[in-house]
Amino acid sequence: MIEPELLKWVGEFGKVTTISFMIYGPPLSEEDSGLLAKGINLHLIAEHEMPLHMIFLKEVDEEEARALGTFQGTNFSIVLPEDRKDICDYVKGVCENFLRFVRLKNEFLGTRVVENNV
Repeated sequence: MIEPELLKWVGEFGKVTTISFMIYGPPLSEEDSGLLAKGINLHLIAEHEMPLHMIFLKEVDEEEARALGTFQGTNFSIVLPEDRKDICDYVKGVCENFLRFVRLKNEFLGTRVVENNV
């Protein structure tokens, strides 16, 4: 299911870039997700980039994990306006460093550009 906020951004910007991770284990705390969001903001500002982004968290429970052939955890996605493949590796690195620092097992799922095909 596509989030309404994501559809709004696709309509507004024409394209959005998503960077997705699966974080295994207990649900990602609100404190951790807030800290990561602030860190991404600061890193983007330091790189002279617009810090505008959204973060989506989706819990994958035991039943859904079995159906998908994976493990329980949190699907974590960062959404940037427009086609921003140019900074995806940088944002991915920031996320990986944070997740390593807070000792959360994770897997990078990929980067994708979503566009309005209307």
